Amino acid sequence: MDIQKYYSNYSDENLSNGYINNILERNTYIHSFISMLLSIEKGGVIAIDGEWGSGKTYFVHQVKWLLDSTNKNIDNEVESVLSRTVPKLDYIKEHKYKAFYYDAWKHDKSNNPFFTLLRSMILTFGGTDYFKEEMGFIKSLLKGASHIVKGVTPIDVESIFKGTKTLCGINDEEQFSELEFIEQMDVQVNSFLDYICEGQYEKLVIFIDELDRCKPSFAVELLEIIKHYFNHDKVIFVLSTNLSEFQHCIKQYYGEGFNGWKYLDRFIDLRLTLPKITAEEYCKYLWSHSYIDRIDDLAICCAQHFDLTLREIERYNNLVKISIQNALEKRHKTNGFREDFQNIYTFWIPIVLAIKLHSGNEYFDFIAGKRYSLIESLMQIEKYRNSAMALLLNEYEKNNQNYDLVYEKVEYYYEKIFLSGLSKDFSNKLSESIKFDDLRIDETVKKNLINIVNLFSTWAVYDVE
Repeated sequence: MDIQKYYSNYSDENLSNGYINNILERNTYIHSFISMLLSIEKGGVIAIDGEWGSGKTYFVHQVKWLLDSTNKNIDNEVESVLSRTVPKLDYIKEHKYKAFYYDAWKHDKSNNPFFTLLRSMILTFGGTDYFKEEMGFIKSLLKGASHIVKGVTPIDVESIFKGTKTLCGINDEEQFSELEFIEQMDVQVNSFLDYICEGQYEKLVIFIDELDRCKPSFAVELLEIIKHYFNHDKVIFVLSTNLSEFQHCIKQYYGEGFNGWKYLDRFIDLRLTLPKITAEEYCKYLWSHSYIDRIDDLAICCAQHFDLTLREIERYNNLVKISIQNALEKRHKTNGFREDFQNIYTFWIPIVLAIKLHSGNEYFDFIAGKRYSLIESLMQIEKYRNSAMALLLNEYEKNNQNYDLVYEKVEYYYEKIFLSGLSKDFSNKLSESIKFDDLRIDETVKKNLINIVNLFSTWAVYDVE
Protein backbone atom coordinates (compact mmCIF):
# COMPACT_ATOMS: atom_id res chain seq x y z
CA MET A 1 0.00 0.00 0.00
CA ASP A 2 1.26 3.46 -0.92
CA ILE A 3 0.01 5.46 2.07
CA GLN A 4 0.95 8.76 0.37
CA LYS A 5 -1.94 8.38 -2.07
CA TYR A 6 -4.33 8.89 0.80
CA TYR A 7 -3.03 12.38 1.49
CA SER A 8 -2.44 15.61 -0.44
CA ASN A 9 -1.19 14.97 -3.95
CA TYR A 10 0.80 17.76 -5.57
CA SER A 11 1.89 15.87 -8.67
CA ASP A 12 1.85 17.71 -11.99
CA GLU A 13 -0.93 15.41 -13.16
CA ASN A 14 -3.15 16.19 -10.19
CA LEU A 15 -2.44 19.93 -10.30
CA SER A 16 -3.12 20.01 -14.03
CA ASN A 17 -6.39 18.10 -13.65
CA GLY A 18 -7.46 20.38 -10.81
CA TYR A 19 -6.78 23.45 -12.94
CA ILE A 20 -8.29 22.21 -16.23
CA ASN A 21 -11.48 21.09 -14.50
CA ASN A 22 -11.49 23.96 -11.98
CA ILE A 23 -12.20 21.38 -9.31
CA LEU A 24 -12.01 23.77 -6.35
CA GLU A 25 -13.45 26.71 -8.33
CA ARG A 26 -10.31 28.72 -7.64
CA ASN A 27 -9.08 29.37 -11.17
CA THR A 28 -10.25 32.97 -10.95
CA TYR A 29 -8.17 33.45 -7.80
CA ILE A 30 -5.16 31.75 -9.41
CA HIS A 31 -5.40 34.05 -12.43
CA SER A 32 -5.86 37.14 -10.28
CA PHE A 33 -2.86 36.24 -8.15
CA ILE A 34 -0.57 35.54 -11.10
CA SER A 35 -1.73 38.74 -12.81
CA MET A 36 -0.66 40.60 -9.70
CA LEU A 37 2.74 38.84 -9.70
CA LEU A 38 3.27 39.81 -13.33
CA SER A 39 2.51 43.46 -12.52
CA ILE A 40 5.15 43.77 -9.77
CA GLU A 41 8.08 45.77 -11.13
CA LYS A 42 10.60 44.93 -8.43
CA GLY A 43 10.89 42.32 -5.70
CA GLY A 44 8.89 42.11 -2.51
CA VAL A 45 7.20 39.89 0.06
CA ILE A 46 3.57 38.82 -0.27
CA ALA A 47 1.67 36.92 2.41
CA ILE A 48 -1.21 34.59 1.52
CA ASP A 49 -3.23 34.34 4.70
CA GLY A 50 -5.59 31.48 5.45
CA GLU A 51 -6.65 29.16 8.25
CA TRP A 52 -5.08 25.73 8.69
CA GLY A 53 -6.67 23.29 6.30
CA SER A 54 -8.03 26.02 4.01
CA GLY A 55 -6.11 24.82 0.94
CA LYS A 56 -3.22 27.34 0.94
CA THR A 57 -0.60 24.73 0.11
CA TYR A 58 -2.58 23.34 -2.82
CA PHE A 59 -3.17 26.88 -4.06
CA VAL A 60 0.53 27.84 -4.11
CA HIS A 61 1.42 24.51 -5.72
CA GLN A 62 -1.08 25.23 -8.48
CA VAL A 63 0.34 28.74 -8.97
CA LYS A 64 3.88 27.34 -9.11
CA TRP A 65 2.80 24.62 -11.55
CA LEU A 66 1.18 27.17 -13.86
CA LEU A 67 4.25 29.44 -13.76
CA ASP A 68 6.45 26.44 -14.55
CA SER A 69 4.14 25.44 -17.41
CA THR A 70 4.75 28.74 -19.17
CA ASN A 71 8.42 27.81 -19.51
CA LYS A 72 7.41 24.78 -21.59
CA ASN A 73 5.01 24.09 -24.43
CA ILE A 74 1.64 24.79 -22.84
CA ASP A 75 -0.88 21.97 -23.10
CA ASN A 76 -3.87 22.78 -25.34
CA GLU A 77 -6.35 22.18 -22.52
CA VAL A 78 -4.38 24.45 -20.20
CA GLU A 79 -4.18 27.12 -22.89
CA SER A 80 -7.94 26.93 -23.34
CA VAL A 81 -8.50 27.62 -19.63
CA LEU A 82 -6.00 30.49 -19.73
CA SER A 83 -7.99 32.22 -22.45
CA ARG A 84 -11.51 31.71 -21.12
CA THR A 85 -11.17 32.20 -17.37
CA VAL A 86 -11.76 35.74 -16.12
CA PRO A 87 -9.36 37.43 -15.74
CA LYS A 88 -7.85 35.99 -18.94
CA LEU A 89 -4.24 34.94 -18.56
CA ASP A 90 -3.28 33.92 -22.09
CA TYR A 91 -0.61 36.67 -22.09
CA ILE A 92 1.34 34.70 -19.46
CA LYS A 93 3.11 32.98 -22.38
CA GLU A 94 4.97 36.23 -22.97
CA HIS A 95 6.62 35.99 -19.55
CA LYS A 96 9.07 33.57 -17.98
CA TYR A 97 9.05 33.32 -14.21
CA LYS A 98 11.20 30.88 -12.27
CA ALA A 99 9.42 29.31 -9.30
CA PHE A 100 10.80 27.62 -6.17
CA TYR A 101 8.89 25.94 -3.33
CA TYR A 102 10.30 25.65 0.20
CA ASP A 103 8.47 23.83 3.01
CA ALA A 104 9.77 25.60 6.11
CA TRP A 105 8.21 23.07 8.46
CA LYS A 106 10.28 20.24 6.96
CA HIS A 107 13.48 22.12 7.78
CA ASP A 108 12.75 23.63 11.18
CA LYS A 109 14.58 20.84 13.00
CA SER A 110 17.67 22.77 11.95
CA ASN A 111 18.96 25.77 13.90
CA ASN A 112 20.18 27.32 10.68
CA PRO A 113 17.35 28.68 8.48
CA PHE A 114 19.82 30.56 6.29
CA PHE A 115 21.75 27.50 5.26
CA THR A 116 18.69 25.22 4.83
CA LEU A 117 17.07 27.73 2.46
CA LEU A 118 20.30 28.35 0.54
CA ARG A 119 21.11 24.64 0.36
CA SER A 120 17.65 23.82 -1.00
CA MET A 121 18.03 26.46 -3.69
CA ILE A 122 21.53 25.24 -4.61
CA LEU A 123 20.28 21.67 -5.02
CA THR A 124 17.25 22.79 -7.04
CA PHE A 125 19.01 25.15 -9.40
CA GLY A 126 22.29 23.36 -9.90
CA GLY A 127 24.36 25.90 -8.02
CA THR A 128 27.03 23.38 -7.07
CA ASP A 129 28.68 23.74 -10.49
CA TYR A 130 28.66 27.48 -10.12
CA PHE A 131 30.22 27.33 -6.68
CA LYS A 132 32.95 24.95 -7.81
CA GLU A 133 33.94 27.46 -10.46
CA GLU A 134 33.61 30.47 -8.21
CA MET A 135 35.65 29.71 -5.14
CA GLY A 136 35.91 33.36 -4.32
CA PHE A 137 32.17 33.46 -4.09
CA ILE A 138 31.88 30.49 -1.76
CA LYS A 139 34.63 31.78 0.50
CA SER A 140 32.88 35.14 0.78
CA LEU A 141 29.59 33.38 1.34
CA LEU A 142 30.99 31.43 4.23
CA LYS A 143 32.59 34.54 5.68
CA GLY A 144 29.21 36.22 5.47
CA ALA A 145 27.72 33.38 7.44
CA SER A 146 29.96 34.48 10.32
CA HIS A 147 28.32 37.88 10.10
CA ILE A 148 24.89 36.31 10.31
CA VAL A 149 25.96 34.45 13.44
CA LYS A 150 27.08 37.65 15.11
CA GLY A 151 24.28 39.89 13.89
CA VAL A 152 21.07 38.00 13.46
CA THR A 153 20.76 34.32 14.32
CA PRO A 154 22.42 31.69 16.52
CA ILE A 155 23.76 29.66 13.57
CA ASP A 156 26.26 26.85 13.99
CA VAL A 157 29.08 28.06 11.72
CA GLU A 158 30.90 24.75 11.69
CA SER A 159 27.83 22.96 10.37
CA ILE A 160 27.55 25.54 7.59
CA PHE A 161 31.15 25.01 6.60
CA LYS A 162 30.87 21.25 6.72
CA GLY A 163 27.59 21.14 4.83
CA THR A 164 28.73 23.56 2.13
CA LYS A 165 31.98 21.69 1.57
CA THR A 166 30.12 18.44 1.12
CA LEU A 167 27.54 20.10 -1.11
CA CYS A 168 30.18 21.62 -3.37
CA GLY A 169 32.58 18.67 -3.39
CA ILE A 170 35.37 20.64 -1.72
CA ASN A 171 37.97 18.74 0.28
CA ASP A 172 40.76 21.24 0.72
CA GLU A 173 40.63 22.25 4.36
CA GLU A 174 43.01 25.16 3.71
CA GLN A 175 40.33 26.96 1.78
CA PHE A 176 38.39 27.35 5.01
CA SER A 177 41.19 28.04 7.40
CA GLU A 178 41.31 31.82 7.05
CA LEU A 179 37.67 32.90 7.03
CA GLU A 180 37.23 36.57 7.79
CA PHE A 181 34.34 38.80 8.59
CA ILE A 182 32.66 40.61 5.67
CA GLU A 183 29.90 43.14 5.93
CA GLN A 184 27.97 42.81 2.71
CA MET A 185 26.47 39.36 2.76
CA ASP A 186 23.50 40.51 0.70
CA VAL A 187 25.80 41.23 -2.23
CA GLN A 188 26.99 37.63 -2.23
CA VAL A 189 23.51 36.16 -2.03
CA ASN A 190 22.30 38.52 -4.75
CA SER A 191 25.08 37.23 -7.00
CA PHE A 192 23.69 33.74 -6.58
CA LEU A 193 20.16 34.99 -7.32
CA ASP A 194 21.47 36.62 -10.47
CA TYR A 195 23.01 33.29 -11.42
CA ILE A 196 19.64 31.53 -11.02
CA CYS A 197 17.82 34.00 -13.26
CA GLU A 198 20.62 33.99 -15.85
CA GLY A 199 19.05 36.89 -17.71
CA GLN A 200 16.28 34.77 -19.23
CA TYR A 201 13.83 34.97 -16.34
CA GLU A 202 12.04 38.16 -15.41
CA LYS A 203 11.46 37.11 -11.83
CA LEU A 204 12.21 34.38 -9.34
CA VAL A 205 9.15 33.55 -7.20
CA ILE A 206 10.05 31.80 -3.95
CA PHE A 207 7.12 30.17 -2.14
CA ILE A 208 7.72 29.75 1.62
CA ASP A 209 5.08 27.46 3.08
CA GLU A 210 4.06 26.37 6.60
CA LEU A 211 5.86 29.15 8.51
CA ASP A 212 3.15 29.16 11.13
CA ARG A 213 3.86 25.49 11.97
CA CYS A 214 7.58 26.03 12.62
CA LYS A 215 9.19 26.49 15.99
CA PRO A 216 9.20 30.25 16.77
CA SER A 217 12.99 30.70 16.56
CA PHE A 218 13.22 29.14 13.11
CA ALA A 219 10.18 31.00 11.73
CA VAL A 220 11.22 34.44 12.94
CA GLU A 221 14.86 34.05 11.94
CA LEU A 222 13.92 32.80 8.49
CA LEU A 223 11.69 35.83 8.00
CA GLU A 224 14.51 38.18 9.02
CA ILE A 225 17.01 36.42 6.77
CA ILE A 226 14.64 36.71 3.80
CA LYS A 227 14.34 40.43 4.33
CA HIS A 228 17.98 41.18 5.06
CA TYR A 229 19.86 38.81 2.77
CA PHE A 230 17.52 37.85 -0.07
CA ASN A 231 16.31 41.31 -0.95
CA HIS A 232 16.60 41.36 -4.73
CA ASP A 233 14.76 43.25 -7.48
CA LYS A 234 14.05 40.03 -9.36
CA VAL A 235 12.85 38.00 -6.37
CA ILE A 236 9.29 37.86 -5.04
CA PHE A 237 8.69 35.91 -1.84
CA VAL A 238 5.24 34.42 -1.30
CA LEU A 239 4.59 33.41 2.31
CA SER A 240 1.76 30.91 2.67
CA THR A 241 0.77 31.07 6.31
CA ASN A 242 -1.88 31.67 8.92
CA LEU A 243 -0.91 35.16 10.01
CA SER A 244 -2.93 34.99 13.23
CA GLU A 245 -0.96 31.92 14.29
CA PHE A 246 2.30 33.35 13.01
CA GLN A 247 2.03 36.42 15.20
CA HIS A 248 1.85 34.09 18.21
CA CYS A 249 5.17 32.58 17.07
CA ILE A 250 6.63 36.09 17.05
CA LYS A 251 5.35 36.75 20.57
CA GLN A 252 6.88 33.51 21.81
CA TYR A 253 10.20 34.60 20.35
CA TYR A 254 10.26 38.27 21.46
CA GLY A 255 7.92 38.16 24.46
CA GLU A 256 4.17 38.20 25.10
CA GLY A 257 4.02 42.00 25.18
CA PHE A 258 5.54 42.28 21.71
CA ASN A 259 3.21 43.47 18.90
CA GLY A 260 3.59 40.63 16.41
CA TRP A 261 1.08 42.07 13.96
CA LYS A 262 2.95 45.37 13.63
CA TYR A 263 6.23 43.48 13.42
CA LEU A 264 4.99 41.65 10.32
CA ASP A 265 4.42 45.01 8.61
CA ARG A 266 8.20 45.48 8.56
CA PHE A 267 8.63 42.42 6.35
CA ILE A 268 5.42 41.92 4.39
CA ASP A 269 4.61 44.33 1.59
CA LEU A 270 1.19 42.93 0.74
CA ARG A 271 -1.25 40.71 2.64
CA LEU A 272 -3.86 38.67 0.81
CA THR A 273 -6.57 36.52 2.37
CA LEU A 274 -7.36 33.38 0.40
CA PRO A 275 -11.14 33.01 0.00
CA LYS A 276 -12.50 29.90 1.67
CA ILE A 277 -13.66 26.96 -0.39
CA THR A 278 -17.07 25.74 0.64
CA ALA A 279 -17.12 22.24 2.05
CA GLU A 280 -20.00 21.43 -0.29
CA GLU A 281 -17.98 22.09 -3.45
CA TYR A 282 -14.98 20.09 -2.26
CA CYS A 283 -17.16 17.22 -1.13
CA LYS A 284 -18.97 17.13 -4.45
CA TYR A 285 -15.62 16.71 -6.18
CA LEU A 286 -14.37 13.98 -3.82
CA TRP A 287 -17.61 12.03 -3.84
CA SER A 288 -18.61 12.61 -7.46
CA HIS A 289 -17.76 9.17 -8.81
CA SER A 290 -20.57 7.02 -7.49
CA TYR A 291 -23.50 7.16 -5.14
CA ILE A 292 -23.36 3.62 -3.92
CA ASP A 293 -25.61 2.71 -1.02
CA ARG A 294 -26.11 6.35 -0.10
CA ILE A 295 -22.65 6.62 1.49
CA ASP A 296 -21.69 9.66 -0.57
CA ASP A 297 -24.78 11.62 0.37
CA LEU A 298 -24.35 10.75 4.04
CA ALA A 299 -20.66 11.70 4.02
CA ILE A 300 -21.23 15.03 2.28
CA CYS A 301 -23.89 15.99 4.82
CA CYS A 302 -21.62 15.01 7.73
CA ALA A 303 -18.61 16.92 6.38
CA GLN A 304 -20.65 20.08 5.95
CA HIS A 305 -22.51 19.76 9.23
CA PHE A 306 -19.37 19.36 11.33
CA ASP A 307 -17.60 22.12 9.39
CA LEU A 308 -14.57 20.00 8.54
CA THR A 309 -11.62 21.81 6.99
CA LEU A 310 -10.46 20.90 3.47
CA ARG A 311 -7.63 18.84 4.96
CA GLU A 312 -10.07 17.07 7.30
CA ILE A 313 -12.51 16.46 4.45
CA GLU A 314 -9.75 14.85 2.38
CA ARG A 315 -8.83 12.60 5.30
CA TYR A 316 -12.50 11.85 5.98
CA ASN A 317 -13.06 10.86 2.37
CA ASN A 318 -10.13 8.45 2.54
CA LEU A 319 -11.35 6.92 5.80
CA VAL A 320 -14.87 6.39 4.42
CA LYS A 321 -13.48 4.74 1.31
CA ILE A 322 -11.05 2.48 3.18
CA SER A 323 -13.46 1.45 5.94
CA ILE A 324 -16.52 0.56 3.89
CA GLN A 325 -17.07 2.22 0.51
CA ASN A 326 -14.32 0.38 -1.36
CA ALA A 327 -15.63 -2.92 -0.03
CA LEU A 328 -19.15 -2.19 -1.21
CA GLU A 329 -18.00 -1.00 -4.61
CA LYS A 330 -16.06 -4.24 -5.08
CA ARG A 331 -18.97 -6.24 -3.64
CA HIS A 332 -16.51 -7.47 -1.10
CA LYS A 333 -17.62 -10.62 0.74
CA THR A 334 -17.03 -10.08 4.40
CA ASN A 335 -16.37 -12.73 6.98
CA GLY A 336 -18.69 -12.86 9.95
CA PHE A 337 -20.87 -9.90 8.93
CA ARG A 338 -24.42 -10.75 7.97
CA GLU A 339 -25.49 -9.19 4.70
CA ASP A 340 -28.75 -7.94 6.21
CA PHE A 341 -26.75 -5.73 8.58
CA GLN A 342 -25.08 -3.97 5.67
CA ASN A 343 -27.52 -1.06 5.54
CA ILE A 344 -27.16 -0.45 9.27
CA TYR A 345 -23.37 -0.28 9.07
CA THR A 346 -23.61 1.83 5.92
CA PHE A 347 -25.78 4.36 7.72
CA TRP A 348 -23.80 4.63 10.96
CA ILE A 349 -20.19 4.49 9.79
CA PRO A 350 -20.05 7.92 8.02
CA ILE A 351 -21.40 9.81 11.02
CA VAL A 352 -19.21 7.98 13.54
CA LEU A 353 -16.11 8.71 11.40
CA ALA A 354 -17.09 12.38 11.05
CA ILE A 355 -17.64 12.81 14.80
CA LYS A 356 -14.30 11.13 15.52
CA LEU A 357 -12.50 13.62 13.24
CA HIS A 358 -14.46 16.55 14.63
CA SER A 359 -14.02 15.91 18.34
CA GLY A 360 -12.53 13.05 20.32
CA ASN A 361 -14.66 13.84 23.38
CA GLU A 362 -17.88 13.89 21.36
CA TYR A 363 -16.89 10.63 19.68
CA PHE A 364 -16.48 8.77 22.99
CA ASP A 365 -19.74 10.25 24.28
CA PHE A 366 -21.55 9.27 21.09
CA ILE A 367 -20.46 5.61 21.09
CA ALA A 368 -21.31 5.49 24.82
CA GLY A 369 -24.91 6.38 23.97
CA LYS A 370 -24.73 9.89 25.45
CA ARG A 371 -24.89 12.15 22.38
CA TYR A 372 -27.95 11.29 20.33
CA SER A 373 -28.37 15.04 19.84
CA LEU A 374 -25.51 14.93 17.31
CA ILE A 375 -27.57 12.87 14.91
CA GLU A 376 -30.83 14.66 15.69
CA SER A 377 -29.46 17.82 14.10
CA LEU A 378 -28.26 15.86 11.05
CA MET A 379 -31.73 14.42 10.58
CA GLN A 380 -33.02 17.92 9.91
CA ILE A 381 -31.07 17.92 6.61
CA GLU A 382 -33.28 16.64 3.79
CA LYS A 383 -30.53 14.78 1.89
CA TYR A 384 -29.44 13.04 5.07
CA ARG A 385 -33.00 12.16 6.05
CA ASN A 386 -33.69 10.74 2.58
CA SER A 387 -30.63 8.52 2.86
CA ALA A 388 -31.79 7.31 6.25
CA MET A 389 -35.17 6.42 4.76
CA ALA A 390 -33.59 4.50 1.89
CA LEU A 391 -31.34 2.48 4.19
CA LEU A 392 -33.38 1.92 7.34
CA LEU A 393 -37.03 1.68 6.30
CA ASN A 394 -38.27 -1.75 5.29
CA GLU A 395 -40.30 -2.34 2.15
CA TYR A 396 -43.61 -2.24 4.02
CA GLU A 397 -42.85 1.20 5.43
CA LYS A 398 -41.61 2.50 2.08
CA ASN A 399 -44.65 1.18 0.23
CA ASN A 400 -46.94 2.89 2.71
CA GLN A 401 -44.88 6.08 2.50
CA ASN A 402 -44.65 6.11 6.27
CA TYR A 403 -41.62 8.35 6.23
CA ASP A 404 -42.19 9.92 9.64
CA LEU A 405 -41.13 6.62 11.15
CA VAL A 406 -37.54 7.18 10.06
CA TYR A 407 -36.93 9.38 13.12
CA GLU A 408 -38.02 6.58 15.43
CA LYS A 409 -36.01 4.05 13.45
CA VAL A 410 -32.80 6.07 13.81
CA GLU A 411 -33.31 6.54 17.53
CA TYR A 412 -34.23 2.85 17.90
CA TYR A 413 -31.01 1.67 16.26
CA TYR A 414 -28.90 4.20 18.17
CA GLU A 415 -30.14 2.92 21.51
CA LYS A 416 -29.97 -0.74 20.52
CA ILE A 417 -26.40 -0.40 19.24
CA PHE A 418 -24.80 2.11 21.59
CA LEU A 419 -26.85 1.51 24.76
CA SER A 420 -27.23 -2.25 24.20
CA GLY A 421 -30.96 -1.94 24.66
CA LEU A 422 -33.83 0.53 24.79
CA SER A 423 -34.20 3.21 27.40
CA LYS A 424 -37.47 3.31 29.31
CA ASP A 425 -38.40 6.71 27.89
CA PHE A 426 -37.96 5.57 24.33
CA SER A 427 -39.85 2.30 24.91
CA ASN A 428 -42.82 4.24 26.23
CA LYS A 429 -43.06 6.50 23.18
CA LEU A 430 -42.24 3.83 20.59
CA SER A 431 -44.92 3.64 17.92
CA GLU A 432 -46.77 0.32 17.77
CA SER A 433 -47.07 0.62 13.99
CA ILE A 434 -43.32 0.29 13.44
CA LYS A 435 -42.28 -3.00 11.91
CA PHE A 436 -38.62 -3.52 12.79
CA ASP A 437 -36.59 -6.06 10.92
CA ASP A 438 -35.91 -9.25 12.75
CA LEU A 439 -32.28 -8.42 13.44
CA ARG A 440 -30.50 -9.43 16.58
CA ILE A 441 -28.73 -6.23 17.53
CA ASP A 442 -26.40 -6.85 20.45
CA GLU A 443 -22.94 -5.83 21.64
CA THR A 444 -21.42 -7.65 18.64
CA VAL A 445 -22.91 -5.09 16.26
CA LYS A 446 -21.33 -2.22 18.19
CA LYS A 447 -17.99 -4.06 18.33
CA ASN A 448 -18.05 -4.68 14.58
CA LEU A 449 -19.00 -1.07 13.86
CA ILE A 450 -16.16 0.29 16.01
CA ASN A 451 -13.72 -2.10 14.33
CA ILE A 452 -14.84 -0.86 10.91
CA VAL A 453 -14.36 2.76 11.98
CA ASN A 454 -10.89 1.95 13.34
CA LEU A 455 -10.00 0.12 10.08
CA PHE A 456 -9.60 -3.20 11.92
CA SER A 457 -12.15 -5.24 10.04
CA THR A 458 -12.45 -7.55 7.06
CA TRP A 459 -14.30 -4.71 5.33
CA ALA A 460 -11.22 -2.52 5.07
CA VAL A 461 -9.90 -2.27 1.51
CA TYR A 462 -6.68 -0.26 1.15
CA ASP A 463 -5.30 -1.08 -2.27
CA VAL A 464 -7.74 0.31 -4.81
CA GLU A 465 -7.36 2.32 -8.02
